[in-house]
Amino acid sequence: AAWEKRSDVFNLSIELERFPEDYRTVTSPCLPKKNHGNKPLDHRLLAVFPAIYRVEMGSWFRILYRWFIPCLHPDLHGAVPGHEAAEVSWDAQADLEHAIINMLNEILLMVDYYKFFDSFDHDWVKAFLTMLHFPKAFVNMVYELYKDLQRIIKLGITYGHPFVGYNGMGQGDVATLMPALAMVSGQFYMVSRLYPKIRKGACVDDRNFRGTLAEVVQMYHKIAAYDKEAGHFIQPEKTAIAAISQEDKKAIQN
Repeated sequence: AAWEKRSDVFNLSIELERFPEDYRTVTSPCLPKKNHGNKPLDHRLLAVFPAIYRVEMGSWFRILYRWFIPCLHPDLHGAVPGHEAAEVSWDAQADLEHAIINMLNEILLMVDYYKFFDSFDHDWVKAFLTMLHFPKAFVNMVYELYKDLQRIIKLGITYGHPFVGYNGMGQGDVATLMPALAMVSGQFYMVSRLYPKIRKGACVDDRNFRGTLAEVVQMYHKIAAYDKEAGHFIQPEKTAIAAISQEDKKAIQN
C-alpha cells in the first residue's frame, strides 16, 4: 500500500537524520497585515511546505506532544492541545475587573515579539532543542531542512527567485511550534520563580502580565534580557499598559 511505502521513506529519513531534498522548496505567500503599510516588513510570510512533509511532521508531533505538552507552563494557551486562545484575554479581563472592584493597584502589561517566527536562528534552534532532550534524529532533520531551505516569496500572482536564509522558522510548520512554545514556556517559568505574585498568559508569542507596577517594571527588564539572549526583541509598537489607579497611570506616563 502507498502508506506502507511512505512509512519506509519516513523510517529511512529518521535513520539518515534528514528529510528528502524535495521537501526543501517552500512557497511563502506574502500577506499584508491589517492596518499596516505596503513595506516588506508590514507583511506576514507564511510557509507552504509540500503536503507529504506536513503529514510526516504531523506524525512527529503526535509522537512528541504526549511528552512535550505536559512540560509546558500551564499559562500557555495558543497552539496547545486542550487550551483555547480566548483563555488568555479572558483571564486578563477577569484580573482587571477584580482589581477595579477591590480597588487594587494593579496593571496589565501586554507585549509581543518583533518578527517572532522570522527571528529564530537555525543554529540556536538546534542547540535549544538538543538541550531540551528532543530526539537527536528529529533535531537534525529539522536543522538540515531549514539550513538549506529554498524559499520562494509569492506576492499576489508574482513569484520571486529562490533564496536561502540563515534564520526564520516557517509560519504554518508544526516543527516551528516546538521551539516557539518551549521558549515562551521557559520565560514563564522564570517569571514564576522570580515574581510568583505576577499572573500571566500567552497565545504563542502574544503575552500579558498582571501585577503591581513596581514588580511588572522589574520583570520587564528580566524578560527583555531573556528575549535578547534568544535573539528576539519586544516590539514597542505592540506594547500596551492598562492601569487601575491614577497614581500608576501618572507614573507610566512620566
